[in-house]
This record gives sequence, C-alpha cells and structure tokens, in this order.
Amino acid sequence: MDGYIYILSNKAMPGLLKIGTTTDIESRLSSLFNTSVPYPFTLLFYSQVMESYRAETEIFNRLNAYRCNDSREFFEIDLDKAKAVVSSVIEEINGLYVDEELDRYYNVWTCPD
Repeated sequence: MDGYIYILSNKAMPGLLKIGTTTDIESRLSSLFNTSVPYPFTLLFYSQVMESYRAETEIFNRLNAYRCNDSREFFEIDLDKAKAVVSSVIEEINGLYVDEELDRYYNVWTCPD
C-alpha cells in the first residue's frame, strides 16, 4: 500500500474537516498537534489507498466547492458527505490494483458514533 487518506476534526475549528494523505497516521496526528492549534485533532476516518497523492488530488477536485482555502486541506462539509466522496475515490483507485496483497491489507476505519 502506498499510504492513507484521513479525515480529521478539531474542536477549535467547528464545522471544518481536514482531509489529507500520510504514510503514518500516528506521526501525522502528532505533527499536526505541534502546529500551534490549541487542541489535538480527532481522527474520524482513514483508509489505505494505492497512489495516495493521486487519490488526494482527485478528492480535492471533487470537494473543491467545500474547500476553505486553495492552499489548505480544510473543507466545510458534512462528515458523511466527505466520507462518501473519499470512499468513492479510494474504491476507484484501489480497484485498478487487483492483487492478493491489496486484498490482505485494504483497511478502512471510521470513528464510532
């Protein structure tokens, strides 16, 4: 697997979701908390994906109308709608890779309600 796509929230930024890519979820969460935000980010969703940067670009294209700033990864969008778009892109990209390794390692995690 190439990496992960994640969706995060932060109580200091109500109504906004951060969507991005990483190769290490724990390290990413830790590094984001060190960026002068008063509260840690909450992981709401993540999934493994092949070609994570390609997936991120496609997700950002589809969610462009909800983007707060073209140079930032923040979107003013409902979590369910964001998850639907992210999941759709991941399925499309991962569907291009049909092999045993993908079947073994494809993971999706969603924060319980």
